[in-house]
Amino acid sequence: MNNKFMNNQQSGFTIIELVVVIILLGIMAVTALPRFVNISDQAHQSVRDGVQGSLQAGMGMYRGNWIAKRQPDAGTVLFGNLKVNATGYPCGPSTGTACDAAPFAPVNGGDCAGIYTGLMESSSPSVAANADTAVATAVTLKTVKDANPDIDFVASYITGGCTYYHLTPNTSVGTTAFGLLYTAETGMLSKAVEIAM
Repeated sequence: MNNKFMNNQQSGFTIIELVVVIILLGIMAVTALPRFVNISDQAHQSVRDGVQGSLQAGMGMYRGNWIAKRQPDAGTVLFGNLKVNATGYPCGPSTGTACDAAPFAPVNGGDCAGIYTGLMESSSPSVAANADTAVATAVTLKTVKDANPDIDFVASYITGGCTYYHLTPNTSVGTTAFGLLYTAETGMLSKAVEIAM
């Protein structure tokens, strides 16, 4: 009878084999995780870069219109319902006080949001104005985002121009806000300083 039990062999993995497999899976997960964590930041940067391209195209068309109309005076309303500055770039919506006097630049977040809306197509990412006249900070961006949860960008005034920061529903402490800087005098759009939320 003892021989009968001895001939039955058990099949399966030993505990050592299972531990080795678990360790290998852990090592693979640790090496792959950083790549997946950066995907979110890369997506935000891509949205910002896409909007930068759209705004630059709009700026080019706007300035081309200014040249075609023989460079009208600063404060004249051109397409997009935007006032032009002395160098041919938009400085604010026709309803605002921007461009009414030198330096012919935006004077608040509403002007900056108006420029964004006037240059972009209606299906573009949405924007809300930062009413605070101070430079955009994590606190001011979060305040605007909390009041407007469905917006994609926050437009803020900065001396001589605007900043546009991309925020998502998942923007929270520990994330980064990627933005654009618009200089009204030159029509230049560049990447703004990243803001740690």
